[in-house]
Amino acid sequence: MRIAGVCLPVLLNLVFVFTSCSDDKDESLKILDPSGVNTLTEVNVSVGESWIRVSGGDGEYSVVSGNKEIADVSVDKDVMEVRAYRLGDTEITLADRAGEQIKLPLHVEAKKRALEVKRVAVYVETEDADVKEMLEEELRAKFPVSEGGRYGLMQEKWSSTRYEGKLVVYPGTSNDESYPGTFVWDRNVKPERLTFEYNGVTHVYELPVKGLPEGGESEAGKMIHGDELFEGKSVARDLGPVQAWMGEDFTEQYRRDYPNVTRVISLEYVSFSR
Repeated sequence: MRIAGVCLPVLLNLVFVFTSCSDDKDESLKILDPSGVNTLTEVNVSVGESWIRVSGGDGEYSVVSGNKEIADVSVDKDVMEVRAYRLGDTEITLADRAGEQIKLPLHVEAKKRALEVKRVAVYVETEDADVKEMLEEELRAKFPVSEGGRYGLMQEKWSSTRYEGKLVVYPGTSNDESYPGTFVWDRNVKPERLTFEYNGVTHVYELPVKGLPEGGESEAGKMIHGDELFEGKSVARDLGPVQAWMGEDFTEQYRRDYPNVTRVISLEYVSFSR
């Protein structure tokens, strides 16, 4: 009786343990949405990096892509990273150490991003006040996008440091007027470089603009239209939209006619999500 009294709880615990383990092993292999709640029957991602979840099986996973030129995949514990390089369709295969596997179609679509123009300004650096005023007026007159306009980017190709795709330029607040084009966003250089081509013209921007004067009492140290430019604060790093001065440099173009000019830049204060 004493042996039975001691062994029965032990046997019950063993039954519970074996039942729990058996239940875990019976859980089928799954690919889930980023929240880890909903089971996916297909994976849809945008060009760039994405993360989804996996579960089930024996808990040790491997994953492969059917076409690594479209997208590559990797898994770390229960998180799968998808690196989508261009538009297209392929298939991913998730397997566990026990040999169970599932295959799901993977569709890569363009990633939409908008650069909203909050403010525009010009910066001319020269000791000749008349030339300075003339060039400022000329630059203001040929701004491609006014305050309230935006650049619509359709990211169709990606590498770790470069996006490219279609561009739609909205020069004003209305959607009635727009210009189609292409863009390249190169993040391998500092500052980052954006190249926009539309209406037969190529525009090259720095983001954020470097080398602008810091705030101060001197005229060169004051921000155009009364605010101040602080180079170190040109890009916001919080969790909200990024805000930065995007600048197109015309210095070399104007220096041919005005040798005393040291810097000529048109500035657009843009807001966008990473």
